Amino acid sequence: MDLTTNLSPTRARLFAYLAFVLIFFIAYSDSMTVLFNLWTGVEQTIYQYGFLVLASTCYLLYLKRPQIVAFRSRPTGWALLPSLVLTAVWFVASLVGVQTVQLAVLPFLILAMTSAFFGTKFLRLIGLPILLLLFAIPLWWPLLPFLKDATTLVTEGFLRAIAKPVFVEGYFLHLPGGSFFVDDGCAGLRFLLVTLILSFMSIDLYALKWKQGLVLLGIAVSLALVANWIRVIVVVLVGDYTKMQHRLVSDHNDLGWVVYAVVVLLPFFFLVGKLMTKEEPHPANSIHAGQTASDSKHYLLIYLFALIIMISGPALSAMVRFQEYPDRVVSMPQSSQGWRTTSNTDPAWKANYLDASQYLYSQFEGAAGQVELHIFNYANQQEGVELINVDNTLTDEEVWRTLPGTESQFVIDLDEGGTIDVLSAEIESESGQRKLLRYWFDVGGLHSSGTYSAKLYQLIALLNGRKDASLIVVASDCGFNCSNAQELISSFTGDMYSSITERL
Repeated sequence: MDLTTNLSPTRARLFAYLAFVLIFFIAYSDSMTVLFNLWTGVEQTIYQYGFLVLASTCYLLYLKRPQIVAFRSRPTGWALLPSLVLTAVWFVASLVGVQTVQLAVLPFLILAMTSAFFGTKFLRLIGLPILLLLFAIPLWWPLLPFLKDATTLVTEGFLRAIAKPVFVEGYFLHLPGGSFFVDDGCAGLRFLLVTLILSFMSIDLYALKWKQGLVLLGIAVSLALVANWIRVIVVVLVGDYTKMQHRLVSDHNDLGWVVYAVVVLLPFFFLVGKLMTKEEPHPANSIHAGQTASDSKHYLLIYLFALIIMISGPALSAMVRFQEYPDRVVSMPQSSQGWRTTSNTDPAWKANYLDASQYLYSQFEGAAGQVELHIFNYANQQEGVELINVDNTLTDEEVWRTLPGTESQFVIDLDEGGTIDVLSAEIESESGQRKLLRYWFDVGGLHSSGTYSAKLYQLIALLNGRKDASLIVVASDCGFNCSNAQELISSFTGDMYSSITERL
């Protein structure tokens, strides 16, 4: 078949590329469904602007259609190598259920495949518009702690500067009129992402030089941070003055966008007007990939290999997902090693781990005191129903909360010899009851004391024919400094660790 029979080589390849993109969306439909749910606010509201980002990408590409059609392409076979690597990354991420990595890989996979079809210089035309989609993907949550720290620090500094009495405890700001918690919504991540989208759109739309782009980015990001700080400070001052009675205390989203429009948007568009050049942003003949079109057979070969690479990740993932694994029975250890079961009544605290297949709880009493053992088992981990998930937390931060600065790692000596690493945290209830927690993960029989290693072990467990994983928590009520609870938990875990793991 000769692609050039009725069409020019470039137009034929564009039509073939559009067909490829359609197959891409079908092959990765699971990931597309996750994106759709994010952008429609089914799971969370922070990324509801995703469809606007998609529309912006399409608009920027539409403006470049004359250059795209006139582009003299030169297929690049070696670009299939990064495509293969990215497909493998997506496959591994799908096995261990890391949605963020799965979604983040997709724009880069599209660009890698595109460079194979049309040449790497073609990325100068479509690279930035496609990468805009990254700002509508939930891979920016690692910024939240830093943004919350900055917001808390700036708010505290301002209150002290105006002689307002304030006591800071973690992300809590205690004032005479009430206490304020700087949660994820107060971090200003949405304002920051919208600012980055506007900045990169302007850089591409007006063909700003890299120095101009850096100036625009630096000023715009700084203004976005300042706007969020102003919003939080206003809410704190109003809440303190009205003894937490004003509606802004519970709903200050509209206030945030008003402040954003004044502090960010007005200076931003003024600055863009100053930086933009008077030349056409995308001259029609600005990019040349070569003087002749590549051979059609060469292109078809690349196209065939690209299709195989693209489909292989979802196909292998589906095979693993539908494979059956043997059921495992999880049970509590029996009384032994000087520890005996005393009660199985409902616990005062229970970890906020959702959709577990089985939850087991018992109280054990030894010579020195009493401990609690909690086991959350996920018998058949799959996307959204898994041990390591952003929605799974030790506390709900309402009835119980994790005390700031108490999360750490700890080493426990085992009775049979050796040591294990565990995670440690102190929690407190609304009534002031405190507990010390020591916990770890068991992923397909592999011990883990970290979320990243637990995800890695999930892949190893799959290769060993297991999809189960468990959270094991040993808890004890605290005294003034939790020292007695620490000794109790270390003693119980050292004595009973083998008995616990044998029953998982």
